[in-house]
Order: sequence, then C-alpha cells, then structure tokens
Amino acid sequence: MIAYNRNWLDNLLVQQQLEDAWNENFITKEEFAASRKMYSTGFYSNNIFIRIGLFILTIVIATFSMGLISLIFLSALNENIFGILLFFFGLICYAVLEIMVQRKHHYKSGVDDALIWASATCFIGGLNVATTISPTGNAILIFIIALYFLLRFTSALMGVIAVLVLFALVFLVYSKFGLFAKATISFLLLIIAAGTYLFTKKLSQQNAYRHYRNAFILIGVTTLICIYAVVNYCIVREASIELFGLNLKEGEGIPLGWLFWFFTFIIPFVYIFRGLQKKDVVLLRV
Repeated sequence: MIAYNRNWLDNLLVQQQLEDAWNENFITKEEFAASRKMYSTGFYSNNIFIRIGLFILTIVIATFSMGLISLIFLSALNENIFGILLFFFGLICYAVLEIMVQRKHHYKSGVDDALIWASATCFIGGLNVATTISPTGNAILIFIIALYFLLRFTSALMGVIAVLVLFALVFLVYSKFGLFAKATISFLLLIIAAGTYLFTKKLSQQNAYRHYRNAFILIGVTTLICIYAVVNYCIVREASIELFGLNLKEGEGIPLGWLFWFFTFIIPFVYIFRGLQKKDVVLLRV
C-alpha cells in the first residue's frame, strides 16, 4: 500500500537510531558515518527550508497550469465544466505524484507534499463545484480521501484531517437524532476520541505499522486535544448556544454543567499523571 520503497524507509529508521546513538555518545563519529553508509537510501529529501520552497513552487506551478487549462476551455466554461476540469486536474496531479515518488524517489521533499494537497483539493473541490454534496457527504468524501493519502503516502497531516473529519461526521449524523443526542453528543465524541487515541497508540507499538509512527504521534496529539475540548465547559456552553440554539439566561449554566466542570479540571491532571507514569512526552506536552 505504501508508495515509497519500504527498504529505504527501514534504512531511514536505522539512520535515526544511529543519529540518536551518536548524539548520546554511544558510538563514535567514524562508526556513525560508516553505519549510515551501510544503511543508505535513494530518497530525494530536503531540509525544512528547501522543502517549504519546493512546496510553494509546486503549488504555484500547479495553479498556473490549472489556469492555462481553464483558458483553453474559456468559451465553454461554466460551473459544471469547471468542476469537471478541477477533478481532471486532480487526476493529473495524482499521476505526477506517483511518478515523482515511484521514479524520482521524492520523499517529503516538498514536491510530493504539494502534489498530495493539490490532488486532494482538486478532487474535493471539483466534485463540490460540479455536483451538490451535503455536509455529511462532504465529510465522508474528505475522510476517504484523507485516509487514502495517509495509508498510501504516510502523510501525518492527512491523518489529522481524517480524524477531525471523522469527529465532524459523527457530530453531523448523531446530532440529528433529537434532544437526547444533542445532550449526549459530547460524551459520544469523548468515547470516540479516547478510542481513537488508544487504537493508534496500540498500532504505533506494532512493527508492521512502523512507517506510520510519525503520523500516529500527530494523530495522538490531535485526539488528546479533542478529548479535552469536547467536554470543556466553556467550549460545550458556547457550542450549544451557537449550534443548537440553547437559550441561556445571563449567569445560567448548561445541563450537567457540574460534570463538564469536573472534566475541565480533571483531564489535565490525568494527562500529567499518566505522562509521568508512562514517561510519555506527548501526554506531558499536551
């Protein structure tokens, strides 16, 4: 499923371990250089500054290319045609992405990052422009696309989007079931967020999913923040007023307010306690 060369990805993991060992003075500089040469890769990767530059450059090239294609069909251009062109351009971006990864061996170089976002945006935008899609349908569409790019290209940000859209999808569907659903939606989201965190935590410890560990870390941070946010008193109060039209008088609290206040104060202490107990840096930082 992963588009990148798995042997090279394994070598990258070994290189990271070697670098950590060298930084801790467990191996000499000569040993580090010799071992790193043994576990070399053929990936084209860049430092963060060049990666950002190539990302911007690729987006600019893609935008101008899309504009050129639109000009060709300018005389017949309408909303439906433009949506089809966007979707078609998304296919082109994806094809170029596969070529850059499979043949040119780009790995988080900025070019592949940009093409991931360009193709996903064009797919979703094109379908929305050409057809009418409900918010629930959009959530399903975005979730499927984001999950695919996570699995195919180990994109951590796409993993975060997939998780956030999953929560949005649950909210959109469950909140339609009446007053009881609106009153309990926070607790359902809490359970789903906690379940997602534990599930990805378990997967990250399995060697078969070693290439997704960076994505799992970012997903873990996202779910930990969501766990706190969905039962935070202030957030739940304002969301109930804005989204559900809850009419509260000045100084009046929300139903089960004492329970939300309890979660608001206790969850940070739980994170700190578990972080210290498990020596989990992610929990402590969140």
